[in-house]
Amino acid sequence: MRFRKELGFFGFAALVSTLPGCSGSAGAAGSNSLSRTSPLAPGVNCASGGTTLETGLDKNKNGVLDDDEVSSAAYLCSDAASPLVETQALAVGNAHCANGGLEVNVGFDANGNGKLDDEEGTTTYLCNGPSGTKGADGANGANGADGVNGANGAQGPQGPSGADGATGPTGPTGATGPSGSGSGATGATGATGATGPNGAMGATGATGATGPIGATGPIGATGPIGATGATGATGATGPIGPTGATGATGATGATGATGATGAAGSKLLLIMTTEAMGMNCAAGGTKVQSGLDANSNNTLDVAEISQTSYVCNGSSGAGIVTDANGVQLGHAVAVTSLGVTVENSTGYYFNLTWSGTPSDAQVYFSALSCTGANAWLNENGGLGAGGTKVNGKFLTWTSLGNQLYKFKDLDANGLSTSVSFTGLTLWNSGTCVLGGINTGWTLTPITRAAAGIPTTIVGPITVN
Repeated sequence: MRFRKELGFFGFAALVSTLPGCSGSAGAAGSNSLSRTSPLAPGVNCASGGTTLETGLDKNKNGVLDDDEVSSAAYLCSDAASPLVETQALAVGNAHCANGGLEVNVGFDANGNGKLDDEEGTTTYLCNGPSGTKGADGANGANGADGVNGANGAQGPQGPSGADGATGPTGPTGATGPSGSGSGATGATGATGATGPNGAMGATGATGATGPIGATGPIGATGPIGATGATGATGATGPIGPTGATGATGATGATGATGATGAAGSKLLLIMTTEAMGMNCAAGGTKVQSGLDANSNNTLDVAEISQTSYVCNGSSGAGIVTDANGVQLGHAVAVTSLGVTVENSTGYYFNLTWSGTPSDAQVYFSALSCTGANAWLNENGGLGAGGTKVNGKFLTWTSLGNQLYKFKDLDANGLSTSVSFTGLTLWNSGTCVLGGINTGWTLTPITRAAAGIPTTIVGPITVN
């Protein structure tokens, strides 16, 4: 099964506002989770050494996982498998990370299928922290100025006239005319005298009281709405709310159990020794023996040697090495069933297979994935005593990036001396595996043009 470990929370603060007015600023972010790797020497945690993976929260927010911030560690032990790292984003609501996060799987691809199976890796969860508390609302901005009043509506129609006043009183009766003289017989009643003239018109009576006010006429039609007043100036922005409190740090998950160390594969070992003048090299030179470490004792035993060749001094009179296009590559200084060692016009030595491909060497590197600023050619499977001197003009090639190397730090006699080093990874027969403490010769890259070797060599190779 795959061992799993949770590493707390990423401290991401979120601000949510449901109140009116201006919102305060977001709370400060919580601490981020960081990790780092370092070489692990052989010991209690890994018998053959390996790599330590340490994780923790960046409490001082300097972007670096400091020693006092490490909260857990896992150990990737050396074996013949390739180290792999797989990541997968986790959505909010995940069973391992309620606020979402990242699942990280680290281990070695023991079965070589290009992915980490359950029994091959260690799973770590890097979880997002909870949201920070909401900042207080800012004060409301001032109200804008009032718009101008609209125009008055049109005047309504005149109401009806009031009722007539009451009739004035009747004027006084005029005076009676004079009586006739004597008391004559009462004559017949004379005809009724003509009606005397009307008396003078009586004075005009006082004006009657004003009649009641007539009913109010109907309301006139509403006048048109006045134009909208200009928008008032925007009120000043309210002050920023206080920073929300940092979310609590999640508890660190328990460290998963260390997986069992896989069986180591056989290494390709190389022994380079000085060859005295004799039948193999008339002027002396270097003897090169190679083979697989079948019994895994880190020593190239006699029974394990599968190839022996000689790089001889003063071999300019040897046969000419030519490719299929007739390009002369140099002089043959050693010939085996697998290929030929060539000395070219610039004085460099290099190995070619009969198909025209350079021989893939066993090279250690100072960083993971067969990278880094430093590289070394292996000496005797890690059991070399160091201090071995070889011809400094011998070139090394790896199929990793089709890279050519030369020896570095030559002495006054043009010789390279083997040294002790720690190589985290090893390029071995076309595969990058975990390395360790070893001895060998320091290398530095060189281009084919600088070494005097054609960019393209077409096989088969012939020696004439």
